[in-house]
Amino acid sequence: MLGENIDSTVRETLSDPTSWTMTREGLTIKFGQYAIGPYAIDMPEAQIPWSDVKAYLAPDLPTRNIARSSLRP
Repeated sequence: MLGENIDSTVRETLSDPTSWTMTREGLTIKFGQYAIGPYAIDMPEAQIPWSDVKAYLAPDLPTRNIARSSLRP
């Protein structure tokens, strides 16, 4: 069942900014429990460095300022 829904689950999570955390290192996407794996793996995270995300951002978007102002407390 997980394999059948994984593509739609990943797309849904990636398009939801409430699952994002931006840090100086990059963008972290947090998936809910059971979203892409069993309960035992808790809430998995995908950490993507800004250098890998840059190609998908508006060319004039200042990622340096976004990361600096969005640090976790």
